[in-house]
Amino acid sequence: MIARAARLALRTVPTGLSVLILVWVISTNPFARPIADATTDQVMRSLDLAMQGTVTGDWFDRELALALDAKDLDRVDIVTISATGQGIAPTPEQARAIDALRAEEGGFLAQSRDCLICMADIEECPSVRLIAICAIPFELTPGGDINALRRVAVDYAAGEDVDRIELSLALVGLGATSLVIATGGSSLTIKAGATVLRLGRKLGSLSPAFLARLRDLADIPVRVSAVPGLIWGTRTLDDVTDTARLAALGAVAADIGHVASQTSLSDTILLLRHVDTPGDATRLAKLADAAGPETRQIVDVIGPGRAMRATLRLADEAIGAAVALWLAAGQLLASLGAMLARPLLRRMIRP
Repeated sequence: MIARAARLALRTVPTGLSVLILVWVISTNPFARPIADATTDQVMRSLDLAMQGTVTGDWFDRELALALDAKDLDRVDIVTISATGQGIAPTPEQARAIDALRAEEGGFLAQSRDCLICMADIEECPSVRLIAICAIPFELTPGGDINALRRVAVDYAAGEDVDRIELSLALVGLGATSLVIATGGSSLTIKAGATVLRLGRKLGSLSPAFLARLRDLADIPVRVSAVPGLIWGTRTLDDVTDTARLAALGAVAADIGHVASQTSLSDTILLLRHVDTPGDATRLAKLADAAGPETRQIVDVIGPGRAMRATLRLADEAIGAAVALWLAAGQLLASLGAMLARPLLRRMIRP
């Protein structure tokens, strides 16, 4: 009896311990947050693998031909730089076609004409490069915010509906210094983000979901009559609006401004089309931390979904719990198999 009990204990103790360990692991609720933020090195490794799998010789020939046919110099640059990073160089014929397009689109007269168009109306600007050169510098000054407030004031005086998003973003930009403590950003970052959001809205770069979220954040009380005093420095931001509520919009602007600080303002305006929620803005900021000036290039090549997913990883706790489940299941199946097979083996070896 003692020997039989000892054999039974030896057979069941390992399985029992595994079950107890599994119960303990599950009790820590490892799947409550199965996804965690990836480190910068992990993000870059994921992005590098994605680029290697996407940018091939066939991809380069196809995408370059499409960009040249469309006379899209920005896209030509993205395709060429991406290919160069993977060791793919243009053929002599392709290089001549690229040079010809640069000469056609980059001449002094052509740029001067297009720059005037951009300064008059950013929505008609034909190039990301010209947006950066001609439209953004003015908008980054307080004059850009004041001009936006002027447009709002004109509508208000005429009894028309006030554009609350433009009004609130202009207040964020003009009062960025006051929002620094509340948002955790810097005044330059908040100002840049608010400018990018204003210009992105004018260019139609904001997704419907993100635009709806901004509309909710911009739904705050504003004393329009006090705005002139803010512009002239005789009133504070607190006199104009509820700064605690405005800080939520400022926090989104800070994330967008952080992307711009790692990439460029013009690239960030175009990247906004891939942002649906404030969480997306935070992930885009993390992506920009890893990819830097190559952020827009990578997003355009591998797609926003794959690029955003690179900022996430399975949490170590979730991986450990999955491994424990797999090992416990294997051990239970092995034990069950041994129990079922033992009587059969006895019959087979019995004379």
